[in-house]
Amino acid sequence: RLQRASFIEGVVMEDGGAPISGALVRVGYRNAHESRETRTDSNGRFTLHGGPTGATALTAEAKGFAAKTLQVTLQERNDPFQISLAKGVPLRIRVVETNGVPVPNAFVWLNTMPPSQVGIPQSAPQVQASFEGRSDAEGRTVWEDAPTGIHQLDIEATGFMRRNRVRVPADGDEHEIMLYPALVLQGTVTDADTGKPIPHFRLALGWPSLNELTGKTRIQVSGLEPFTPNFSDGQFRHVLTDKIYISDDPKLMVRFESDGYQPVVSRIIQYEEGVVTLDVSLERSETLEMTVVDIEGRPAPGAMIGLVTPGSRLLLGPNGLVQRNNPGPSSLLRADEEGRVTIQKDPEVRRIVATGNQGTVGFSETTWAELQSKAVLTLAPWGRIRGR
Repeated sequence: RLQRASFIEGVVMEDGGAPISGALVRVGYRNAHESRETRTDSNGRFTLHGGPTGATALTAEAKGFAAKTLQVTLQERNDPFQISLAKGVPLRIRVVETNGVPVPNAFVWLNTMPPSQVGIPQSAPQVQASFEGRSDAEGRTVWEDAPTGIHQLDIEATGFMRRNRVRVPADGDEHEIMLYPALVLQGTVTDADTGKPIPHFRLALGWPSLNELTGKTRIQVSGLEPFTPNFSDGQFRHVLTDKIYISDDPKLMVRFESDGYQPVVSRIIQYEEGVVTLDVSLERSETLEMTVVDIEGRPAPGAMIGLVTPGSRLLLGPNGLVQRNNPGPSSLLRADEEGRVTIQKDPEVRRIVATGNQGTVGFSETTWAELQSKAVLTLAPWGRIRGR
């Protein structure tokens, strides 16, 4: 459904009152799909059609001036805006390794994501400027016309851990930013009984999370495809240049998984450890084949089966079971045309839930212990509410 858009107009000028031609004016947040941009004319005037309504950002930036972002609330029609731009202040940084050696060709850019979208309190509008830079041979780069104040920069370089939201003041002084080497995970995965390499396995990368029910620390798996790499022949080497979960004190945990084996969770790993070697032995796991049927006892082909673990983020919606942030390989299973699926015993799994294909037929839930006595799961028909 199309929504009504905003129309805005105004003028961009210097602090002294002279109009600024060719200034970039943006309504909405930078790189957001609903944002709109235009340039001022020779009189510093601008008009913008089709922008968002409601609370949003209005930004003006021009060469030789500090960008300015206003927090505005837009309607379909709005009073003209007047944006005054002041001269900027150089924001200087030098990117170095842990031993002080400069990092050349590091990519540095202004993080313009609104803090409120990542759970950070927002006391002032986030400047939506277009700063991007590369460090020189001495690791230096400068944002010549930065607005006065503290800005949040993201920095990445080949072979190093990326840093996000590094707070740097624009005050003309040079500020040193340290990058840690990329985190390398390596090691072996073997069968605990035979000592032989396991042919196929995967790493499920995540972060420590406190189980409020037990008071114990467990792994919260990301589930995103880049953080569930697959390996073979009992050996792995995986390089991480970005943190999986951003927090005040980010840490990493790894769950080793292989079909037919009990998963094993690593110790808590610091991102600054450099090279981490993990040699893991997996014990074989029990499996059972269950059949999902409807209330008449007929197979439910393509039924979705969810393995519920603490923090698994499984959701039950109109189209059946889904998992936020993309499902990990062991969280959602699909039954075959006969409604059959093989399940591996996992002590982390609290419940086993199922829905028909695309949310049809119905819903049911059970436990591993219940399935051991009867490996058939009957879907109860959905309830229905009708009204006027």
